Amino acid sequence: MRPIWSGSLSFGMVNIPVKLYSTVDRSTAPGFKLMHGKDQGPIEYRRFCKLHDQEVPWSEIVKGLEVEPGSFFLFTKEELEKFRPEKSDQIEIVEFIPLGQVDRVLLDSHYFIGPSKKKEKAFFIFAQALKASKKEAVGRFVMREKEYTCIVSPYSRGLLLSTLNYSYELGSVDEVENVNEKVPIKDQELELAVALVDKLSVPRFDNSRFKDEFMEHLKSAVAKRDRKELVVIEAKEMETPEENLMDALRQSLEA
Repeated sequence: MRPIWSGSLSFGMVNIPVKLYSTVDRSTAPGFKLMHGKDQGPIEYRRFCKLHDQEVPWSEIVKGLEVEPGSFFLFTKEELEKFRPEKSDQIEIVEFIPLGQVDRVLLDSHYFIGPSKKKEKAFFIFAQALKASKKEAVGRFVMREKEYTCIVSPYSRGLLLSTLNYSYELGSVDEVENVNEKVPIKDQELELAVALVDKLSVPRFDNSRFKDEFMEHLKSAVAKRDRKELVVIEAKEMETPEENLMDALRQSLEA
């Protein structure tokens, strides 16, 4: 497993060299590419100006921030760069809270934390201290030019870092249509529903029992296909033009 970020985890005067690893590996998942059905040519995206219906080079593109419906303030790349957080290689622990206190809707992405060096004692002491005290750490760090608030929790033999959504990014369940309706429920109806829940309950959740059925069917279909049906595209046809390549790289970094 390759790390996606390296730096240190710090609290007080303690600095622990660590690395982050993605908890999800999608490298084995089948990937689609858009192609032209008539001649099997690869499809590429281009940037077109709707006003003049012409392709626009990346060098002429700015970002517009909509402050009112249909009204934008324009920002250049150079202006936006001034607002970006300074690069940092440190996960700064701000405070500790009781384990499991964070609302699940705040949780965004998850990463395994591992020690940068073999037998990094401070790492394992920290992990064990969190587990023994039933606490998790609230921290902040910068990754790919974005600042995150995060939760560091004991997980198995190591640590798990979960990035958090900011409170102002979340909607409210009260805004969900019809959820606040007062509906009279009879005792017998509730008892039947509870009985059904009990009937379908299991002592322990096993995620390996569940599969992406679409992907399973797709893999099966690929296995049955004749290799004579393969469409081969020359390498030069697959190359991304330089401008589009830069665009794709930038979008990947911002994702």
